[in-house]
Amino acid sequence: MREAEQGALSQADLEILAKSLQGGQATKSKLQARPMTEAQLEEEAQDEAEVLEEQAASTMAAALVKLTEVLSAMQSRSSRSSLEETLDGPSLSSLGGFGGGGGEGLSVGKKNLRPLLHKALREQPEYFSKYMEKALRDAVRDYVAPSTSTRETALGGRIPARTYLQTKSRIAGHRPTQFWSWQVAGALEALTDGKPEECKARLLFLLAAGEQLCLDGGSMLLAQELVVEEIPPYGSFRPQEGAGSLAQPWSALLNPSWASIHLQHLQETESWMEKRKKLAGGAKPKAGASEDGAAGGSGGAKAKARPRRAGKEDVKKEEK
Repeated sequence: MREAEQGALSQADLEILAKSLQGGQATKSKLQARPMTEAQLEEEAQDEAEVLEEQAASTMAAALVKLTEVLSAMQSRSSRSSLEETLDGPSLSSLGGFGGGGGEGLSVGKKNLRPLLHKALREQPEYFSKYMEKALRDAVRDYVAPSTSTRETALGGRIPARTYLQTKSRIAGHRPTQFWSWQVAGALEALTDGKPEECKARLLFLLAAGEQLCLDGGSMLLAQELVVEEIPPYGSFRPQEGAGSLAQPWSALLNPSWASIHLQHLQETESWMEKRKKLAGGAKPKAGASEDGAAGGSGGAKAKARPRRAGKEDVKKEEK
């Protein structure tokens, strides 16, 4: 009404407009109130029911989609909060370098995470495999030709494990490690190529080769033949720059948090052993006593009395 008055409409014009609107509503009401046959009523009711059913179906489908998204998000947050957020927390990554100041970067609440790693390997192995697979692929991205296959470009398909060993790993200076790593990488590539039986055979051959190595006193001559493959191309392993003390002290495939947890365990074990040695060496033995507590011959200590041997005269007397 205010807009109409501002538009220079008079009060008479507004009354005429109101009457026309009331008349239109009355006319519409009269049209809806016209009598209908039973067949028409039934048909109209059926049409309305179909429309309502379609609307309900679309609404239900949209609700289900939304519910699925919400549940998926909740599950993702729940799984991360229970494992990933615990193991990848900021207090773990604060260690930085090797040793991390004697393990002081780990808070008291983070010291008991080693059993959680063991449990995760059995119950959530994908937590480890996804992280390490992505780290491996990122490391060899410049050495692997891009593929047009969606399965190859995404996580999935062949893992170029042997390419990683030759280009990015730091094992060029140790030939036995090169041999074992090469065989494990071959089994991994077979598995991700969709050849589980080949993977199984490679691992079983590797198991037999390890036993043969022990039977032969450490000789690799027969063991390296048992894997039914050519000898690894030892000359193709690239020595990595900075592989000394200044390099990262663990493999690029590992999450630093995992390594920190294991390092913390080793530091605690070493500390416990040192304390045990100090406690064992704290009680000094008495003068003249040996380490096992037996009295020695020096220092004025009395030696244990030995039984006196019978002389010859005593023996003759006894015979008589």
